[in-house]
Amino acid sequence: MAKIFKVILLQLQLIAGTALTAMAMGMIIIPMNFSAAGVTGFAIVLTSFLPVSVSLLVLIINVLFLLLGLVCLGKEFLIKTVIYSVLFPVMLDFFSRFRILSIESDPVICAILAGFLLGIGVSMVIRCDASTGGFGIPALILSNKYKIPVGLLLNAADAMVILVQLVNKTPLQTVYGILTVTISAIVVDRVVTLGRGEAQFTIISRQNQCIRTALLENADVGMTSFMAETGLNQAKQTAIVTVVPYEKISEIKKTVMSIDPLAFVIISQVHSVLGKGFTLDR
Repeated sequence: MAKIFKVILLQLQLIAGTALTAMAMGMIIIPMNFSAAGVTGFAIVLTSFLPVSVSLLVLIINVLFLLLGLVCLGKEFLIKTVIYSVLFPVMLDFFSRFRILSIESDPVICAILAGFLLGIGVSMVIRCDASTGGFGIPALILSNKYKIPVGLLLNAADAMVILVQLVNKTPLQTVYGILTVTISAIVVDRVVTLGRGEAQFTIISRQNQCIRTALLENADVGMTSFMAETGLNQAKQTAIVTVVPYEKISEIKKTVMSIDPLAFVIISQVHSVLGKGFTLDR
């Protein structure tokens, strides 16, 4: 019963996160004619050439990316992504029917509010261990094939989409769009990682060998092991330390708890990481 309740809560959180991102786009960014990043921004560009609504174009593009993800990344990826990819354009169409007239006279406030709504919405989706799909799918495929960081590919795609919109938007509208994207990125970092770009796991468990194997084979992370001593009984145990990007926090927590529910796990703040896998190639 507890597991069912947890699943329901996660689904409700996913729906709420999707609603917030659609609200930001449909009620603020598109009506204010700000430059938008991602698939929505690309769809806005296409509406200049095609007599189709933004929400329908977003749905079509997302479905095409989902099919690409299914072929290249497998069914497990599709399941985690399909809910957001299909639900977002539906909610975008719904929220596009409403306007926040009270703040439209101040585009700066609109950009700030949109950034917060986007950031909180995307954070809620990520915390559900789901994906926002869109350009993240081809970025993940290219990253797997050519070992290019996913973040770099996504930033490049967003930059190109915003630059293309300069054709039919004023420089000020572009600036407001960039402000919105910047605020949303900061909010995602704060909400998902509590201000951390990277997180350090310290794991102490009697099942350390099983955890080590699972993390190496399934999570694809590096790690360091060292001997530790418990305070009460002074028993010798192996501790595992690994530093990971925030996208893997949920995955690693689930992996460790599934192997040893009694494991002692510390997740610490990391300000900077140097070495292989971070500043050097693995």
